[in-house]
Formats: sequence, C-alpha cells, structure tokens
Amino acid sequence: MDTSLQTSLQALLDRAIADGVAPGLTAIVFDRSSNLAEVVSGVKDVITKAPVEHNTIWWMASSSKLAMSLVTLALAEKKGLGLDSHEELVKVLPELGKDWAGSQIWKIFDRKDDTGAWKYKEAKVGITLRHILTHTSGYATFFNSPEYAWLLETSGTPFGSIAACNCPRLYEAGTQWSYGTGVEWLSVLIARLSGTSMRRAFQDVLFTPLNIAPNTLDIFRTPSMDANRSTIAYRAPGSSPTDPFIPLPFPFDTPQFEDVPPQDLVPTGSGPVWGTAKSYARVLQSVLNATATPDGEQPILSQKMWATAKEDAVGQMGIELPYTPFLKSTHPGGVEDIETWILNKDPESQRGLGWSLLQTTVTKELTASGLEVGALGWSGITNSFYSIDIKQGWGFLLIAQFFPWGSPAMLKLRDECEKLIVASRAAA
Repeated sequence: MDTSLQTSLQALLDRAIADGVAPGLTAIVFDRSSNLAEVVSGVKDVITKAPVEHNTIWWMASSSKLAMSLVTLALAEKKGLGLDSHEELVKVLPELGKDWAGSQIWKIFDRKDDTGAWKYKEAKVGITLRHILTHTSGYATFFNSPEYAWLLETSGTPFGSIAACNCPRLYEAGTQWSYGTGVEWLSVLIARLSGTSMRRAFQDVLFTPLNIAPNTLDIFRTPSMDANRSTIAYRAPGSSPTDPFIPLPFPFDTPQFEDVPPQDLVPTGSGPVWGTAKSYARVLQSVLNATATPDGEQPILSQKMWATAKEDAVGQMGIELPYTPFLKSTHPGGVEDIETWILNKDPESQRGLGWSLLQTTVTKELTASGLEVGALGWSGITNSFYSIDIKQGWGFLLIAQFFPWGSPAMLKLRDECEKLIVASRAAA
C-alpha cells in the first residue's frame, strides 16, 4: 500500500460524500503487482444508512463489459472463431443470418411514412464478432437513439431474452460507432462456444485463473452476496447536491440465472457482473499484465490477442468517438447529457476517442487528468468508472451506485482521482 496515496484518496472521497456527489463510494488504485490504495466512504443503503465496507457487493454494470470481452475473446481463440468472418459467426449464432425465420436484424431504420409507421432498408453487410465488440454492428440503445427508445416502449420483449436482440438496426455494420445492445448476443455466443452456462464459462475462463474468491465476483448473486449488496439510489437530474438521494423509484435487477437459463432467456451481456471492488480490480489488473497473474501463469489470451484487444479497433475502420457533445440523452431520467467524456490536455484539440475490442475507450492524446495515449477506460450506468494506463503501469476503479448515469459531479471526481494518482506516482 502507498500510505500517502491512501490518505489523499480517502480525503478526496470523504469530501465528495460530504458535498453530496454520491451516497456511497469505493475506489481502488493498483499497479501491475499489487493494490496501492483501497478506500471506502459513505453509505451503501440510503434508508438503513449502513456504511460502505470493503466487502460491499456492487453492480459493475457496463464496467463489466471488459470482462465480457475477455471471456468472449478467450473462447473465440480456443474455438478458432475469427473476428472478421460473418460466415463463421453465423455457424454459432444462426440468428444473425439472413435465413433465420422472423429475423428483424437485416432491417435498417430508414424513415417514417405519412401514418407514422417506420420504413426500413435492407442491410447488405453481415455482422461479425469485431462489429459486436466494437459497437459498430448497427445497434444502439434506449438512451442514445430515438429509434431504440421507441423499441423499448413498444416491443414488449423481456430484458435478457434473445427476442430483445432481434430488432432493426440504425446503419450498416462497420460504418459508424454507437454504444448499443448488440453485445447482448455475446451472452448467447459464450454459452454456445463453451458448451455450458455463461456463469460457468466466467468461472472457468476468468475467475478461476485470476484466483477470485468465491462470493466476491459473479454474474449470479449468491445469498451471501445479496446480504452485503449496495442498493441502487436515485436523484433526479438537475437536483441540488443538497437534495437527498432516494431509493430507486422503479424495480430493477439483472437477469439472475444460477445455471443454464430457461429456453430463449439469457444473462445480460451489457453488464452482468456483481462483486467487490477488490475482486473486479483483479480483472482490470490482468489487462495491465496481459495475463491472468503477475507471474504469467494461466494466461487468459494469447499475447497476440492481448495486443490486438487493447488497440483502437474503430480507428482502424476510420471511425472515431465524438469529442463533444459525447452523448445527447434520449432518456434523461436515467442518463444525463454528457458534453465531453474525457478532456484532452491541449485545450485547442477536439480529437475524439478510440474504442477497443475490450469495449473500452482508447485515448488518442494526453488527457487533462494525465492519462497517456493508449489508456483504456469505461463506465457503468450506475456511475462506476475505471481507467487503465498501460504506459504508466497503473489502473483505477471508482464505484458509486446511483442513477442517472453521466453525473457531472462523478465525472469530475473521476478526473480528480486520476490527477491525484498521476501526481502521487510522479512524486514516488
């Protein structure tokens, strides 16, 4: 542990709680071999006021997309599934083929007719695994697309079902980037490639090689995990920091399947993992080491695939994530507008971000918070954030548990934490 960093990070999180940024927080800083700081502050339940502890169970939400990518890429390597072959992918996921009965996937939203009904174009390009992992498959989601907000309201398909994935897309695969629900197909793919449940695949491919302790990281919450769980809170967009957080005013949970789910149902591929910050930090640390453990035992991916997975995959397609505005929300109650995701150090530069096969942003310039070029990161819809700076050799995980996503105060806190870590390591 770095005592000075631990003390400074604790003070920063304590101040954030006092300022009403979040009801509860935890943060972990790590390098390639160990954790440098582990901090908790605030409460994990806004009703009981139970304090956040180091063994508190959090929903990692979309922060766990990186774990989805690792399991997917490991199984794809093992089974010889290429990143760029639609034909190979359809052998495992026939639902993505043109011949699948009742398919809506080959429709692309075009326009509305005079009656208000949608008209569609026919897609010409088949989806590949690369398209799915890079969010260039043509799918969007309810908070960044009016079309997908309409689908959510009118489709009637249950969350965590194959039917929910069978919907029209916004554009031809490989031509644009849009954060979307196409990654739900990864749940089906993982189960079929592994020949077992997605939960078992996560254990075999990721958690066991990383020596993750039982009941500290899982896609199914065990009773002991539920007993230590942080509840999800809510505060309306535009509220004052002095306004209280309240319990989430609508029912929400991820699909919970202890083993193989019932027919046509799947665990969510968008954000399946629940667990402690310390255990999920081990997953993030594996990216720094490009292996499961610092000593190189039990590799998750081949060294070639590790290198490929961390590259700016969309940049190779001539695509860049927008600098500003980063997101105009179509669901302001759950997701805020985000003007800029990461500020470049050069105030004149509006160069956007890349996106990797690990489902992370990739920095293309030195950031205002001190991240180097090639740093990876992303977030979860309940305001969790992580950064992995490959060149500087450190990573960072910050977790809160409240809606709406994209809280300006949380983005500011993320940046303050990163600046603190960069300064601490420079002084070491």
